[in-house]
Amino acid sequence: MGSGEERPLEGVIEADETFLGGKSRNGGGPQGKTVVLGAVERGGQVRLSHTGDRKAHKIRQFIRENVSGDADALYTDKLAAYKFAAKSVGVEHGTINKSEGEWVHGQVHTNTIEGVWSLLDRSIIGAYHKISVKHLPAYLDEQEWRYNNRKNQFLFRDTLIRLVESDPMEYKKLTAV
Repeated sequence: MGSGEERPLEGVIEADETFLGGKSRNGGGPQGKTVVLGAVERGGQVRLSHTGDRKAHKIRQFIRENVSGDADALYTDKLAAYKFAAKSVGVEHGTINKSEGEWVHGQVHTNTIEGVWSLLDRSIIGAYHKISVKHLPAYLDEQEWRYNNRKNQFLFRDTLIRLVESDPMEYKKLTAV
């Protein structure tokens, strides 16, 4: 979340990417959209990052920065970049093949990260209504914080503290190109 306090994710990790940017005029696909990568511990924390695209080196860097080499496993879809990313941190890798209708294979699934994407979509539609790429990292930081604090019994207090301690942003800076 940009605070530098995050520990690497451990246990069973699911990773995936989502595409943001409205409806495609040409029938779907990532053209003209921006990519957000995510990794989540089952029962634990989430990490989100705006990468702009899903090139292998960006996925590998994201996994290296966010997944512990001591993690039990990394579960993803069949995108080849994840295989090499898992190997780069020395973690067992399991995959599902969504294009063939495979959504779960024993313990291997990406349902937890899909739930994170659903929460992000609901926030965009229901609360934010529209977001810009310029401010996307801030929206992702908020989503991360909300998810990682979902079990916090002092959430209201901690939210107020975070708001009070935040640096102010002038409107002209907020709207600058």
